[in-house]
Amino acid sequence: MKGKPIKEILLVYLLLYTISWFIFGQLGDFHSLLSQWLVGVIPLVLLLTLPILIILKRKRGWSSLGIISKNFSHSIALGGASGLIIVIVHRLIWPNHYYATLLNLPLAIIFWAFLATSQEVFFRGYLQSSFSKMFGNIPGLIFSSILFALWHTSLWSSPSWSSFSILSRMFLVSLVWGFSFQKTKNLLAPWLSHLIVGVGLSNF
Repeated sequence: MKGKPIKEILLVYLLLYTISWFIFGQLGDFHSLLSQWLVGVIPLVLLLTLPILIILKRKRGWSSLGIISKNFSHSIALGGASGLIIVIVHRLIWPNHYYATLLNLPLAIIFWAFLATSQEVFFRGYLQSSFSKMFGNIPGLIFSSILFALWHTSLWSSPSWSSFSILSRMFLVSLVWGFSFQKTKNLLAPWLSHLIVGVGLSNF
């Protein structure tokens, strides 16, 4: 019974990875920043919309993606604390490494809020929830974190994203975000942590 869901999950992931790999590789062909942003946002839109389409087709509630109001204060506390800790630890170990260069703080907040929404809906709300339902919480957390890290290799036009150091960091932060999701059952916790980490490790 597990074979069909696994095939579906992997097919969805491979489809999104392939689209991301192709689009991110073409960004250098666009000379204006606006054009790069408009094209580069396509994979993120797909990460967000495909899981939503899947739950709508299967007539599942939003809670299946972790979009709930329960444990709100716990999610804020856990997401905020974990995000700040990650930023502090990262800045102590890699003080001169940033994950994005943006014009100003408001733009950084908008950028990372959308990116965090799309990635958390897909990797935590869809992938981790699906794997955890099939294999249990720990395997689900590990499998989804591996796929989260590997997805970043689709940014092949920037070789640093495929380095072992970066992929290891992506895997570790995904474990933290996935754990916060498991503890709260609320996507708000990893989303807030993701947002804080993104903004806190941006250069603007």
